[in-house]
Amino acid sequence: MSKRTITRWYIGAWLAWFVSLCALVVMAHAAPNSLGRTLVIVVMVVSGLITLYMWLRALIKLARRHATFSFVAILLLQLVGLGIVGMVSYALSGPEEKLGYVTRPSVT
Repeated sequence: MSKRTITRWYIGAWLAWFVSLCALVVMAHAAPNSLGRTLVIVVMVVSGLITLYMWLRALIKLARRHATFSFVAILLLQLVGLGIVGMVSYALSGPEEKLGYVTRPSVT
């Protein structure tokens, strides 16, 4: 999975979670026990799982590249509640890694 895909899914799921949180706060005063509130909670759980998965994929990718500083920075930022900052910095850091295959010239 590419770095671009990981960061897009992470940030998209984070935004969905944040919007759902805002909707949940608004709905708490209007209708405390409604189907809409249940759906918002389901969206929050699913988007939270997506962010967790994409965060783990980013950490695995950094570990395979032996990018120790980036690995520790993203890990610590997530653990202190600033995961979105870590993933944005991950998106902006360096070029995408090269493909791991070699092409041979044709023999004529």
